[in-house]
Amino acid sequence: MAIDGWTVALQAVNFLILVLLLRHFMYRPVLAMIDRRKAEATRLLDDAALRVEAATAERQKAETLRADLEAQADALLAESRARAGKELEELRTRARREADGILAEGRKALAEERRAAEADLRGKAAGLAVEIAGRLLAAAAPGARVEPFLDRVWARLTDLPEPERQVLAGQAADGGIRIVTAVPLDETGRAHCRDRARTLLGPDIAVAFADDPELLAGVELHLAHTVIRDSWRDLLGRIGLELDGHDDAHRIA
Repeated sequence: MAIDGWTVALQAVNFLILVLLLRHFMYRPVLAMIDRRKAEATRLLDDAALRVEAATAERQKAETLRADLEAQADALLAESRARAGKELEELRTRARREADGILAEGRKALAEERRAAEADLRGKAAGLAVEIAGRLLAAAAPGARVEPFLDRVWARLTDLPEPERQVLAGQAADGGIRIVTAVPLDETGRAHCRDRARTLLGPDIAVAFADDPELLAGVELHLAHTVIRDSWRDLLGRIGLELDGHDDAHRIA
């Protein structure tokens, strides 16, 4: 079979023309479409990546917010528990304080009632002692209610150190001396007392006399700034003070 060269050339030219036509009308549009699809796909992928990144960021933000909310909730719960515990402890402390106050008031009231009862008993005892002393003295001679006490008072003045007696002598010189007895002294008794007082405290002192039945028995010498006592009233008073002191010591112990 013979091959015509012109035919081959024409076929080659036709093929080239076909290729050129296909390239111009088909290949380039297809490539352009592919490029557009590829660009669109790339854009979609980039957009998806951005959305994924944004979603991841939002999720992280949500996780962070959730963690913060949980931390705040735990902190609030801990604070509420601490506050509740503090308030409970304050309530307990207040209750204990009020209870202690009530007990203290009760003890104080009982102690006051006890002291009042003891004072009343001591008063009654003192009154009874005075009554008994009065009954005992009712049968005694008047001299027995004064003379032994006077003897003790003069003995006390005699036994005083000289400087102390000079102080009393100065008071007697300024204002005299007043001798108070449980029963009135007769003139002989007054003269004896006047002599003893002037012998011990000065020859020129003024001597006055008075009587006070509340002494029960005994005598008091009143000077300007000093009172010398020796009487049953004074003795009973000192006994009462000693009883008070004993009771106070017992309460303190």
